[in-house]
Amino acid sequence: MDHNEQIEQLLEELYNETGMRFSIEDNQNDTPETLRRLTRLLHRYTGDQNKGFFFKELISGELGEDEMIRRGRRLRLKEDAPWLLLYISFRTSYDTEVISVLSSLYASAGDHMVEEDGEHLVVLRQLRSPISDSDLAAAARQVRDVIESELMMSVDVSYDSCCSDYKHLHETFHRAKAAMEIGRMFSSGSSIYGYHDMGLGKLIYTLPEEVCREFIADHMGDFDPRNIDSETKHTIEVFFDSGLSIAETARELFVHRNTLVYRLEKLEKQTGLDIRSFRDAVILEIALLMAQRDTTGH
Repeated sequence: MDHNEQIEQLLEELYNETGMRFSIEDNQNDTPETLRRLTRLLHRYTGDQNKGFFFKELISGELGEDEMIRRGRRLRLKEDAPWLLLYISFRTSYDTEVISVLSSLYASAGDHMVEEDGEHLVVLRQLRSPISDSDLAAAARQVRDVIESELMMSVDVSYDSCCSDYKHLHETFHRAKAAMEIGRMFSSGSSIYGYHDMGLGKLIYTLPEEVCREFIADHMGDFDPRNIDSETKHTIEVFFDSGLSIAETARELFVHRNTLVYRLEKLEKQTGLDIRSFRDAVILEIALLMAQRDTTGH
């Protein structure tokens, strides 16, 4: 969302709160300052008691620690209470019906929703006790399934581990957003992404593009791993999932052992890597992830 869209959104929020239309004329401020002044104006109208506004500022990192604690206490938020945070990404813009459906799912006073923009929504839930990552994954699946079954909308949901205190929700939010990017980049077959389940993808996501290209060139020369055909890619995936076992992979693929060996030898001629060797298998897996990262344009 660019600055002009953010300004229009703030003006619309002011209208929703006040019932009056505002316009900007003879503005002496630059765009970032205009955004800050509109935000403060909306804040003054809604007041410190507005939890939704507080949480939006909180997760976006706009509050200093003292301000965070002061307003958190005014809102009677329990310190040292654990929180669940789910980051929901819609494939198309959502409407208020989504808020209504999720509100019925999360209806207690300790639950909040923050609208980041027209395609991203954050669900916050104060918990009585910490929950495991597997329980977080189950909560993410529940939200996805409700939205897809009741609203017929496709969504992805990401999360970090349970947050120990509302003052750390900013870090949790950014890790959940990173999980969404990493998951969509490297795990296209899924729609639920846990930050601590991203494996090698999380590491490769942080590397500069130049480093990735150098790694591929060092180990595969001029060959571009994106040119590996779909059948061979599937063979590689099954071979890795089968623990580099020729016999197990052949059974999984319903092919003769010699056919599988032929495919692996063909791959070795293309890439210079014999993935029957653990070292070469690791190099190829990393190179394929790096190529996928380059394809997505990160």
